[in-house]
Amino acid sequence: MENQHSDLMSMSDIASLAQVRRPVVNMWIKRHAAGTTPFPEPAVVRGEQRYFFSHDVVSWLEETGKGNNPHVRTDAGINIQIDPQDIEPLTALLALRTLIGEPLGTYAADDLVDLADEEDPDDEFLFKEIRESRNLQHLAMRADMCADAAYTAAHALEAIYSARNTDDLKELSQTSLSEDALSFLADLALALRGEGAIVEATRGGSDLLLGTLARLPETESLTVGLQQPNTAARSALARMALRRVVAVAAGKDNVILDSGHTDGQATYLAQLPSSEVPDAPASALLSQIDELALSLDRQDRALIVGPASILSDPLEDKELDSIRSTILRSRRVHAIASLPPGVRTAMPRQRMTLWILGPELPSTGESPARILVTDLSLRTLTQLLNADFGAQLAFGLRNMTSKRPVAVIHSRWMPLPTVVAASGGLIPAPRMEREIYTDYATSARAVTELEALAEIVQETNEARPGFPFEFSALETRLDFKRGHEPTIGELLESGALKQLPGTRFAPDDVDDFGHSGIGIWETRLLPSAKTDATISHFALANGYGNSQLSEPDDIVFSTTGEVRAVVDREGARVVSFPAKALRITADNSSGLIPDLIAEALNRQQLKQWRRTHIRICPDDKKELLVRALEFLKNEQKIARKRIEAINALENSLTNMVIDQKIDMIDRRTQRKEGSNATS
Repeated sequence: MENQHSDLMSMSDIASLAQVRRPVVNMWIKRHAAGTTPFPEPAVVRGEQRYFFSHDVVSWLEETGKGNNPHVRTDAGINIQIDPQDIEPLTALLALRTLIGEPLGTYAADDLVDLADEEDPDDEFLFKEIRESRNLQHLAMRADMCADAAYTAAHALEAIYSARNTDDLKELSQTSLSEDALSFLADLALALRGEGAIVEATRGGSDLLLGTLARLPETESLTVGLQQPNTAARSALARMALRRVVAVAAGKDNVILDSGHTDGQATYLAQLPSSEVPDAPASALLSQIDELALSLDRQDRALIVGPASILSDPLEDKELDSIRSTILRSRRVHAIASLPPGVRTAMPRQRMTLWILGPELPSTGESPARILVTDLSLRTLTQLLNADFGAQLAFGLRNMTSKRPVAVIHSRWMPLPTVVAASGGLIPAPRMEREIYTDYATSARAVTELEALAEIVQETNEARPGFPFEFSALETRLDFKRGHEPTIGELLESGALKQLPGTRFAPDDVDDFGHSGIGIWETRLLPSAKTDATISHFALANGYGNSQLSEPDDIVFSTTGEVRAVVDREGARVVSFPAKALRITADNSSGLIPDLIAEALNRQQLKQWRRTHIRICPDDKKELLVRALEFLKNEQKIARKRIEAINALENSLTNMVIDQKIDMIDRRTQRKEGSNATS
């Protein structure tokens, strides 16, 4: 008798199959409870959850034409409820189909077991599941149906794995990583490996290795190490992870599976905690890292991602601190990096840290081993991917043994003893600028310098107005301490500043050389403070209701590539992603000046714009300083135009004379000769 449980669909499954929202399915059930084409009755009810036979649902959708999916009968194979007891054999059969490259439904049960024995002679990932399966032929036909619905058996296996709607798969969602995190770590792993193999070292497996395979360029080949000890005792999760890797690798010509010990350098991937023990204690996690470090061959590397509470934060427990210090003193840890929020899907606010292990670091008495320490906590994973930071980090580590190691953005090289002895965590806070206090003489010299600069500004063009401000020295006490300079992050939290996100505009809606419409701030043109592109009022109102127009004195900036910031003097423009804007929301007594914020951002080369310190102007001087800055900005603009004109004249003059298109007369010499003739 067929397992009818396998043919059941939940309301969520029906919505996914019909490509509609779940409330639409509720509406169908209520509105079509009677009539010539009534919605099918539930086959099973468990509590408040109703399940329907898939063939009834498919027939109803085809007969009524409801939904947005014209291929419901084909796609029904991967939108059904699967009995938890059938998940292991069904995914094993899908993996087997990827290996033999043909459907399974025509094989007898004994033949399927023989095929599984041939493909998995050591029973590492699928033989046991197929041999012990109930109703094997029915599941083989179901595997074919799922593969056809998903276009490939590997995609069908991933769809079943990703559902995570059965008791056997719930623990996987507790440790899963976000797509951006997987992409970032995969890029880093590929950059670190050189020509070596990549090996999954997470107990029970993880998405790290599959994420790496997904990012592997077609022009590169990769050996994947599958060796895992204690094959007989391997958990169901570990076998599932291995099935997934085998299924994906079988469809890639540039991936080689190596079930034995990999030759040469290998890069191991480890995620903590693992899906096998998502609530493992800190001592167990550190012990796993210690064991992995000890098992590495001379040239092997390891990429480990885990909670910051054990990998970088201060450890109050002496035993835990001792284990971590022992690992660091082994000189195998090359880099420690705090990662941005959102790495762990189920716990997006949990802070995670990355460790990179490698060959033992060289050390002498005069020059201790150095570790690359990186603070990425204020970045986003998208920014790290766009900046290809993984490749930068890998390049820095490959050249770390030189006398002057390569500088890596957001990072610093620190002596190993300093890192081990740190009491406030392994990743120090960003360096703060020291305050400088002046006396009266220093202030008077500054006035003289300012007056001299003002005279230079005046002398550059006699037609320009004089500098309309005067200076006088202040008697400054030597014990004077300047007030706290808040960071942009602190000003955002307090509400003094407001962040306005950029908008993703469709290319068809943007006029790159528009002469009418609303101007668009684009990242590429921020250095020139121009807005060449426009969008019509109709397109903006019709398709981008959440977009906000800028106001005068908004600060538009982007951290893509390097920080670029300008002050929007006119307003009434929109900002195109990845650019964004800051708006001063505090009153006039706040002491915030847009130009100072823009200049501070432009001086920030580490792209940690939230940590940028902003100088606050005294309340009684803000209006004067703003007027003075506006005057100087205008003079700068006019001076730049004059320089551009002089440069253009220089180029044209040179070309015209060399090309013999013009003749030249020196009027000064002519006047001198004329005066001599008269005399």
